[in-house]
Amino acid sequence: RHFDGSATMSSMAEMLDQLMGSERDLLPEQRTGRKAQYDDPDVCKYYLCGLDVNMFKNTRSNDDLQRHISPEDFAKIQSDDLRADFNALSSPERAKSGYEM
Repeated sequence: RHFDGSATMSSMAEMLDQLMGSERDLLPEQRTGRKAQYDDPDVCKYYLCGLDVNMFKNTRSNDDLQRHISPEDFAKIQSDDLRADFNALSSPERAKSGYEM
């Protein structure tokens, strides 16, 4: 069995980004301190709407899900805080976002 070290490193980097923020590798004077917003491109829109795309990992349903969702979406930020921010919006504001619930 072949070990794919790059995939493992990539998933570890994603976990560190979720834990410590995407600016973790920058020097303190280079950090912007900007918090992620629910409409940022690197935030999982499916998670905001209630679907955890990683929930089906290692199941038969995962294959079906991967046919409909791009691989990039599986690596995006899934934050309960951002989901709460999104859910706190009024219905018209959520409708403007273009994400369906």
